[in-house]
Amino acid sequence: MCGELIPYTRLGYPVLMDYLRSIPPVVCMGEGKECISIHVGQAGVQMGNACWELYCLEHGIQPDGQMPSDKTYGGGGDSFNTFFSETEVGTHVPRAVFVDLEPTVIDKVRSGTYRQLFNPEQLITGKEDAANNFAQGRYNKGREIIDMVLDRTRKLVR
Repeated sequence: MCGELIPYTRLGYPVLMDYLRSIPPVVCMGEGKECISIHVGQAGVQMGNACWELYCLEHGIQPDGQMPSDKTYGGGGDSFNTFFSETEVGTHVPRAVFVDLEPTVIDKVRSGTYRQLFNPEQLITGKEDAANNFAQGRYNKGREIIDMVLDRTRKLVR
């Protein structure tokens, strides 16, 4: 449904899910169909990294976000615009936010093959994880980064 923000996560990060549910729906303008992905936690970040690699391979986007103009992939026109935003310099950046309280998994994304693909503002980490403690993640550590996550998500929606 247009404008509906449907986050996916495994167990954990309930404070993020509460806040994301509180964001008002976005009204779609025109016929634009865009998808924003929110990857939360270790499993979400690792799965997201793998998915974006596949999206790039499917649409012929290089690890630095460039798309060779002389190649046509899949005959789908500009279907990649559903998942990617194009910058002023012609690079394609995923419409995605990566969030984890513990920085090592997102640091692997920052230093991996596709490090130039992602906007660094959309790779959000805390200083330490909640150590599998629900209360720590919900009331302490998660609250420290939730405003930043919501701000970055709102920027993607606009």
